[in-house]
Amino acid sequence: DPKNNTSKNSLADNNGESKPLLLGPMSNNIPQTKREKLAAVWKAKSTRSHLLAYTVFSFCITCVDEALPLFLIANLGGLGLSAPQAGIVLATSGFITALLEKTAIIKVLMEQIGLYPTLRLSSWANVTMTLLPLSLPLNNHIIGGNGMMTRSSFAFVAILFGVPRVFGFLYFSLIGVATCRTVPSSHADDAGHFMTLFALAARSVAPTVAGSITTFLSGRPWAIWISIGMVIGTAAVASTYML
Repeated sequence: DPKNNTSKNSLADNNGESKPLLLGPMSNNIPQTKREKLAAVWKAKSTRSHLLAYTVFSFCITCVDEALPLFLIANLGGLGLSAPQAGIVLATSGFITALLEKTAIIKVLMEQIGLYPTLRLSSWANVTMTLLPLSLPLNNHIIGGNGMMTRSSFAFVAILFGVPRVFGFLYFSLIGVATCRTVPSSHADDAGHFMTLFALAARSVAPTVAGSITTFLSGRPWAIWISIGMVIGTAAVASTYML
């Protein structure tokens, strides 16, 4: 039955978008060796696109994770907090993230707009960090290592980092599902191997890049966070919208 064959060879998300399941050489000749399986997975254009999006997003979110503590403790162009104070800010943002993860927002999004629209929405998580330098005027421009932070500045940083991070975690959950849908079930583990490898590579390079950006642009917080949040973050968004 042609209709049944079509349903077997494609998957549609809740938005009605059809995503190929068996691609390229995998559809007609399923390899037997591990090396051939990995090669077949890599040859699938849709799978490569998903792996690229996952890698760029991993790179971006790691840059944010590395640069934020530096901004909090920086005496030049930062909030000038002590390490314990910066830890309190990060812990508060983590509490906000954990609290929001317990809500039904993720389930509602998936039911209402579908897999790929939710994935695209989540890809904007890092772009919002471009607004982080606004914490300086909220802090009455008190910078330079005196350890003072206003309530409004504290709340702004904690929420700005905590709320988007929920969507960052959601992105990682959904991109794994989406990537596995581009290959036969027998190749899901192989796709997972590629995801692990690329994530490790991205997270190994990102700290060096984030450290270099914060060093060369020291004292210019807007330049730092436009580079990380706007430029790298937009690259993650663009690669996700191409799926």
